[in-house]
Order: sequence, then structure tokens, then C-alpha cells
Amino acid sequence: MSSDAPAETIVLRELRDEDLPILYEHQRDPESVKMADFPPRDLEGFHAHWAKVRANPVNMFRTIELADGTVAGTVLSFPRDGVREVGYWIDRALWGRGIASKALAAYLELERTRPLYAGLARHNAASRRVLEKCGFRFDHETETDLILVLDARSAGAYPRSVMTTKKKLWIVAGVVGGLALAAGIAMVVMMGPRNAIGMLLYDQREEGRFKVGDKAPDVALVTLDGTAVQLASRFGARPTVLIFGSFT
Repeated sequence: MSSDAPAETIVLRELRDEDLPILYEHQRDPESVKMADFPPRDLEGFHAHWAKVRANPVNMFRTIELADGTVAGTVLSFPRDGVREVGYWIDRALWGRGIASKALAAYLELERTRPLYAGLARHNAASRRVLEKCGFRFDHETETDLILVLDARSAGAYPRSVMTTKKKLWIVAGVVGGLALAAGIAMVVMMGPRNAIGMLLYDQREEGRFKVGDKAPDVALVTLDGTAVQLASRFGARPTVLIFGSFT
């Protein structure tokens, strides 16, 4: 909805009742709907929407009017989920004349809330250029939109963020990795660096196949006095205690 063409003179004024039929036709334009990725309202829904917007004193909205009196569109700001957002709509017949950039820049002199957010469809490169010309910068993306912010004190702090699957996976991976690292550090602290390194380098034990109650295999052993003995020879005799040394 923007162009590098010089922006013509515009005026931001209070919305009038006679503006509504014009704005209704603006939001029905198929190309505009496609660009904004926002479905048009029917006449009843449109008037109900604007009645609600106008009745809420926290909303600030202005009609964009050209020097010749033409209603070019609207620009407004409103609270949503703990942040303040700004949006605008320009008559498609007036695209490419710099009106959006001029109107938004003028509106930002009235709307002084910072940070101020703006959401737009990912494919809407024209609106992104308008926002960036006015000082907005990329903050994050949701599953459907790009979110830009003006003068944010803390990037990425947008509470309405719907994280993408990729971002969620990165967060889960980071948490798991952090827990694994913490567990490894705790093990080294408890065992001592030398023992921990020795275990990693030399301990090649695998989980055994024997279970409690299984018959012991016949192996050659050495008693405490150095005598060689087969374990099978002790089967059925008095109890036998096997002592295994550690790798240290």
C-alpha cells in the first residue's frame, strides 16, 4: 500500500457518520482483503463493529482525508491483550501515492504510547515498508502474522505471541539441554573431576542379562589368599561372597 512517490497533503480528522459508507466500500475491495488477509464484514457487521469501536474511549481513530476532501481511509489504535496496537486501511484506488506513510507518520504524533505494536500478514510487504519507514522494526512472528514494534523497551515481550512450532521446538531443546548440562555439572561436583573423567573414558560396562534368582555362570576366580577356584565348585556349598574392585 505504499510507494516511493512523494506523499501528498493529508489531514487526520475526527470520524464522521458520513464517512462510514465510504469506509464500508473500502473494506469490501477484493485486492485489499487479499493484501490484509482480513475478511470483509457485511453491512450489519460493519456498522456493529464501528459502533463498538466508537463507544470505547480507549480507542483512538482518525479519518484520513486528502486536500480535495476525498476520504482516503482510516488509521486507529486500540488495546489488545495487554499491549497497544495500531492499524490502518487505505482505499485501493489511492495506493502508490505515499498516503499510508504520510498518514501513519502524522498519527504517531498523536498516539504517543510506546511500545506500540502492529500486526500484518506475512505476504503484505507493502505495509511492512510503510511501518518500517515510520520507525517500526520486526519483533516476532506468529503462525499467521508478522509483529512489528515501535520504540520497544524489551524486544520479544509481546504477550499475545503465538509461537511457531519451530520456535517451540527450539525452546524445548534449550530447556532439555540446560537440564542435561546442570545434571552433568552436578555429577562432576559430587564425583570429583578425576573420577568423572575416568568413568567417561574407561567404564565400558553394559547392562547385564542376569536377573535376581538366575543361576550364576561358572567362572574362574581368585580367593583372598590367591588360590584359583571355579565358581561352579562352590554351588550347593556354603554361601559365597564375590568382591569386585572399582576402576579407580
